[in-house]
Amino acid sequence: MKMECSEIRSSLFQLLDDELPEKERACLDAHLLSCPSCTKEWKLLTLPRRIGRSIPALEPSPFFYTRLKARLEREKQSITIWQVLLGLSHQMVPAMATVTLVIISLFAYLEFRGPKMDLYQAYDSIFLSGDRPSRMVIAEEITDESVLHALAEKPFSPSISAPKK
Repeated sequence: MKMECSEIRSSLFQLLDDELPEKERACLDAHLLSCPSCTKEWKLLTLPRRIGRSIPALEPSPFFYTRLKARLEREKQSITIWQVLLGLSHQMVPAMATVTLVIISLFAYLEFRGPKMDLYQAYDSIFLSGDRPSRMVIAEEITDESVLHALAEKPFSPSISAPKK
């Protein structure tokens, strides 16, 4: 089975991770032996792994862990003001976020609620037409004189005429 370079390049990562089936691996090895371009690409992909294997593993000094443990114990005992503030901030941040959210909600409610509508203005806007002059009359101010004055302003004209005999 002959494989093209584009197929080989897509299979190189599977080969690198040892996820390639044996049959495809044999075709890929045969192609790498005959194609210098794909071989160069394979060598570039495996370079980090080869470098990592050639470098010896570092081993810490025998006293590293004992010194580290002692240092951690010393730091554990000496608590700084920054550590206290950091501990408090974990408790205060949710509380402050809640207070801020409540304040923003209250502000938004107060700003976006509708304007206060006066009861008499609402009545006028619903029941009185725009072409008729209107007066706002407050219940305590209705007197005989105000009624006579209102009647005198506009003559009475019934909308339904009486039937003729």
